[in-house]
Amino acid sequence: MNEETQVAEPTEASTTPSETTFDWKNEIPEEVKGNRVFETHKNLGSLLKSHAHQQALIGADKIPVPGNDASDEQWNEVYTRMGKPTEATEYKLDVKMPEGQKADEGLLNWFRGTAHKAGLNNRQAQAMLNEYQKATADQTNQGSVAAEQLTNDGRTQIMKEYGAAFEDKVKVGNAAIAKFNAADLTQLQLADGRTLGDHPDFIRAFVGVGDFIQGQIGEDSLDGEKTSGGMTPEVVRAKLAELKRVNGPFWNRSDPEHEWTVSEALRLQEMLTPSE
Repeated sequence: MNEETQVAEPTEASTTPSETTFDWKNEIPEEVKGNRVFETHKNLGSLLKSHAHQQALIGADKIPVPGNDASDEQWNEVYTRMGKPTEATEYKLDVKMPEGQKADEGLLNWFRGTAHKAGLNNRQAQAMLNEYQKATADQTNQGSVAAEQLTNDGRTQIMKEYGAAFEDKVKVGNAAIAKFNAADLTQLQLADGRTLGDHPDFIRAFVGVGDFIQGQIGEDSLDGEKTSGGMTPEVVRAKLAELKRVNGPFWNRSDPEHEWTVSEALRLQEMLTPSE
């Protein structure tokens, strides 16, 4: 009897496929395989969590952003959904003013209209108003300091120019201002923050008017306090020059007026010393 070759039937172990590692990225469809969103996920669990989160947001009240070619109406719809009031008068703004001052309603209405035109909601409009008021206050403070400095510089300049006659010149100038009812004119605000009455040129002008009235028309025609007779540096220099003229008593010790001339010259020189 011939031995027949027997073929062993496959066992259960031999039919079980070998285990392989699952790579979820291999399952990404070709049309979205290059999308970078997948690069942020290290495993399938991370991707699934992200997907679940995005699905939850789909039901939220979201506002689509119009494209570059969107119309004003489309943008206005977005602004309205973000809280823009129907009318500019509906803005409820908290206006903080310094003590004793009131808000300029005309300017405030302009601000409301501009905020409404820009599509701002009440929160945004309030924030803009706060920043505007802060910037304005800072600018005002800087302007006040600068104006005060200019006023002080102008006064110092005039004091040096008039010397011992400063108080007299101020009286003459004020009397001239009163005579021509120009007090209101002195309070005009200049662009640099000073009042017109603090400007050296204005002071010189009315002092000149007062001097002219006193010298040409008569002192009695100019109301105001009487002057003390103080001299300006210019007048003092002229008198000094006269006292020290060549061949005058100042240079001649034998002249009877020598001592007085020297004494007067020293007095006049002392009047000039503080300002020169």
